[in-house]
Amino acid sequence: MAPRNRTAHLGLYDTLADWEVGHLLAELRSGRFTGVRFDIVTVAESLEPITTMGGVRMVPDALITELDSADSDLLILPGAEMWDLGGGAPFADAAR
Repeated sequence: MAPRNRTAHLGLYDTLADWEVGHLLAELRSGRFTGVRFDIVTVAESLEPITTMGGVRMVPDALITELDSADSDLLILPGAEMWDLGGGAPFADAAR
């Protein structure tokens, strides 16, 4: 029986610094570096599309408020203007 993939959750929010996570996501998904593949699941405060700093529109898979830490091996929180403005409480709470 093949081992189950691990799950990495990626926080999505407007102005997400999309360039910060590109290589990481590719390596986690492929498992080339870690030897273990990760499923990438995006989470946000709403299911509406977000727009990254680079202008890429992304659609979340799930809500951050519904994230269960037992179902997550990793939570990735890229940079964004939101952090500089003191926002992001739901994501910080989930990280705790």
